[in-house]
Amino acid sequence: MGSALLIASMRTFLDAGLDGAGLGVDTSDPDGALELFESVGYESEEMVVLYGRELEATATSG
Repeated sequence: MGSALLIASMRTFLDAGLDGAGLGVDTSDPDGALELFESVGYESEEMVVLYGRELEATATSG
C-alpha cells in the first residue's frame, strides 16, 4: 500500500510539471522505510541524523 501511495504521488508531481521528488523519514526503523523508498526508485542522496535531549530544570545554589 505504501508503494502505491508513493507512485500516485509521483504521478501528480509529473502532472504538475515537477521533475523530481524528495522524501524524509522520522522513524525508529529507517531500514524499513529505505526498503519501501528504494522499491519505487528513490535513491539515498543525503542523510541527516538529529540528536535531541530533554532538559530538566535544576535548583541552583546561590
